[in-house]
Amino acid sequence: MRTHPLYTLFFALTTVALSIVCFGCASKNFFSESPLVKTPDSSAIKSDVTPLLDSVTVQAGRHYAHGKFYNFLLGQHYREVWAAPVRVKVLYLQQQGFQIEKVGGNLQTTSFTLVNDKGLRYALRSLDKDPAGSLSPLLRQTFVADFMRDQTAALNPYAALVVAPLAEAAGIPHANPKLVYLPPDSVILGKYTLMAGDKLYMLEEKLDDRNWYRDEAGSLSDIISSKKLLKRRFKDNKHQVDAIAFAKERLFDLLLNDRDRHQGQWEWLEFKAKDQTLYKPVPKDRDQAFYKFAHGVLPHLFGRGLNYQKFTGFHNDYRNLHALMLKSAYIDQQFLSEITEAEFDSLAKDLQQRLTDKVIANAVHKFPGQVYSLVGAITEQSIKSRRDLLPVVAHKYYKLLAKVVVIVGSDEKENFIVERLDDERMLITMHRAKDNAVLYHRVFYLKDTKEIRIYGLADDDQFKVSGKVNKSIKVSIIGGKGEDEVEDISHVKGWSKHTIVYDKQNGNHLKLGSESKFRISANHKISDFDREGF
Repeated sequence: MRTHPLYTLFFALTTVALSIVCFGCASKNFFSESPLVKTPDSSAIKSDVTPLLDSVTVQAGRHYAHGKFYNFLLGQHYREVWAAPVRVKVLYLQQQGFQIEKVGGNLQTTSFTLVNDKGLRYALRSLDKDPAGSLSPLLRQTFVADFMRDQTAALNPYAALVVAPLAEAAGIPHANPKLVYLPPDSVILGKYTLMAGDKLYMLEEKLDDRNWYRDEAGSLSDIISSKKLLKRRFKDNKHQVDAIAFAKERLFDLLLNDRDRHQGQWEWLEFKAKDQTLYKPVPKDRDQAFYKFAHGVLPHLFGRGLNYQKFTGFHNDYRNLHALMLKSAYIDQQFLSEITEAEFDSLAKDLQQRLTDKVIANAVHKFPGQVYSLVGAITEQSIKSRRDLLPVVAHKYYKLLAKVVVIVGSDEKENFIVERLDDERMLITMHRAKDNAVLYHRVFYLKDTKEIRIYGLADDDQFKVSGKVNKSIKVSIIGGKGEDEVEDISHVKGWSKHTIVYDKQNGNHLKLGSESKFRISANHKISDFDREGF
């Protein structure tokens, strides 16, 4: 949908006016000096050398709390939650046997990998963020930095505490996060003391540590990142993903309104067998769950004026499914292309049965007391309502994914068989050439799918297309490297071509009928398959 030019002009002028009036330059002290709530005993917090207190009262982000007019301009979000006083445990690194293995994080968060005296690895990540770190140095000095920082208030800082028991009931791998406060003078932090001390953190198991997977200990070969998985998957066709498990976890993401599910948000458990290596997904980083983008004037104008459909709030229903799919578009495309509508429906109903009213109520009570009093009831109501709508949203999700489908081979030899069964159905099967094992098998329907793109990648692949019908789904065959064999004996009534072949001019064996159109793929965008999507 295009934005009207007058609206764009109005957006720009209003944004500038509001920016000047409300912000000007970036604040030098946007963040609170300390999350500690001053109490008679809080002065006892010094370091992990002389631990004196078991717990303290903190506010995750009192700097997000503002008056009604400010909230009208920039959105209510979860401001009250960030400012709510919460009692948390104090993390004394030295006394509790922790050492720092690695300093991580990005331009937004402070994070560490910790190892305890039993050799178990944990992630320690700050609750608050500074998204201004991702801006150019020039913009960091402007109101834009404060605007981006302020919109962190759309996150529920305690969401991960509720997600864990929901994931447990759903049968989905998860960490078990705990809120902790790190004293300002922790000796172990060393040179990182000023950067990392006196902050509120989430402490949880590192999901790439195989010590946490006791049930799979005997058969688990490795735990790898999405980047490594994609590299292996496209290099060798013996590497396959548990697509059903991934589809279930993606429906769970939608339930949580967790929009930030790109490739970097997953680990993969590797299980080796004789003829196949299977990878099972493990989702991580649940700080975007229950995202509540409650529009104020300025966020609304940014979204409408730029036609920027990346954000959608956590409500009783799914108001913008497209927004929840944007960041995961690549990984969804690669790993969900074989999931049928019936399988999505079955997975949605399974989640409904697992996430009972009691399970949801108990999970929401994992919020700290003051937080539960603010958002517990509405969060519980929204989760229950979204659970009840899961079959409906699963159907919509399937329909969006099914419009244009990508099927990808590997750098090994594969045989692709495309059968135009009738005017409504098309069957695509992919075999491993060396042993004829079926790697892919799915029936597509014209009412759902407009185009299917088949990438052979490297080596000498074989493509066979057959069937005589009146109408059909368009098939694009992108041979890639190697000397491919393409045979098309299909026929679709009418003048349009429904089999488009992209490959090199020379070295291929082509037997193309009246239904095919050949296009030289050299320097053609469609032939350049993105193997990483990062």
